This record gives sequence, C-alpha cells and structure tokens, in this order.
Amino acid sequence: MKLSSFSFPSFVSFLFSYLFKEDYVGYADEIFLYKSIHPYLKNISFSSFETFLKQWKKDTEDDLKFYYEKDPAMKTYEEILLTNESFRAIVLYRISHYFYINEERIFAFYLMNYAKEKSGIEIHPGAKIDVPFFIDHGLGTVIGETTIIGKRVQLYQGVTLGAKTLKEGRKLVGIKRHPTLEDDVIVYAHAMILGDICVKKGEMIKAKEILYKE
Repeated sequence: MKLSSFSFPSFVSFLFSYLFKEDYVGYADEIFLYKSIHPYLKNISFSSFETFLKQWKKDTEDDLKFYYEKDPAMKTYEEILLTNESFRAIVLYRISHYFYINEERIFAFYLMNYAKEKSGIEIHPGAKIDVPFFIDHGLGTVIGETTIIGKRVQLYQGVTLGAKTLKEGRKLVGIKRHPTLEDDVIVYAHAMILGDICVKKGEMIKAKEILYKE
C-alpha cells in the first residue's frame, strides 16, 4: 500500500470538522470520508464504515464531556476539541483501532504515528479502551498493544502501561502481556504498570509507583 499521496493533516482536519458540525445530517460527509480513504483500504465496506462513524461520533461526544468534567483548565468544549492534543490523540486512536481490527494495520499505525508526533502520546491501535477516557497533559504516555482499559479511567502524563519483558520475542504474539485497568481507575504521573496485571475498579496508582508481574 502506498500512502505517499495521502495527506494525514488534511484527513485529520476533516475528521475534526466532521465531528464539530452542529448541522450534521449524515450521508454526504460519510461518503466523502469513505471515498477519501477507500483507495488505501481493502477490507472495509461502506456499510461497516458508516456504522462505525456513527458510534465514533457518539464515543467522541462522551469523551469530550468527560474531559470537560475532569479538566478545569479547559473552559469550553470548543477549547478541548480544537486545542487539546491528548484529547485529539484519543479521538484518532478510536478510528485507528477500527482500522486495526479490520486488518488495515498499516493505515492504523500511520494514523497513530501522526497522533504521537502531535501529542507525545503513544497508543498502540490494538489496545482496547472503553468510553469515556481521559489523559491529562499526556506527554510521554505509552499504552501497549494488549492493554485493556475500562470506563471513566484517568491517566496523567508519563504513564506507561507496558510489558514486563520481551525476552520471549515472537513467542509472545497473541499473548496478553499488558495491564488491564478496570472502571474508574486513576493512574497518576509517571507511574509504570508492567505485565498482565489487573488494577481493580476504583483503585488509584500513585505518581511514580511501579507495579510489575514476573
């Protein structure tokens, strides 16, 4: 697949203008979006993409409300949507995850690499992140491939949700090797949770705390 003629900045700009339209009615924008990426995708039908976009728009609205609730530095929804790079990284993660699970992995990684360049947040598109979700500041945050994150989880800058070891290399393909964070977990700045650890509902992980599983 060649993406040399594809502009991620213009694609991302369109995604955000699409989300922000108050007079949104549906088909025209969905068809335009689908046609803009269709030459690069082989495994996604328009009906699948249309269904996904409706859910993605709802999920983004839920994430946006959660951000507004949790971040007093952001005074309006518009500020968050248009200027908050950690929020934008989550919005892009949700569409990249859709591409990833539909076997469009290269496109998914391109999109998340673009988000990483803009935000300093690295989220593997294979991670499973429920709605709503919040990352405050976010710079240096890393979320690994087999991470599972529940509802209303809050992360702060520099958090690592990673694997304990990669000594086994290729033998770990398909193995759960990253943490699970249940609903309402809070992980403060620069904490590290390594390995297939389950952080139970409502627990708080202190700043710079290190948890790992042998």
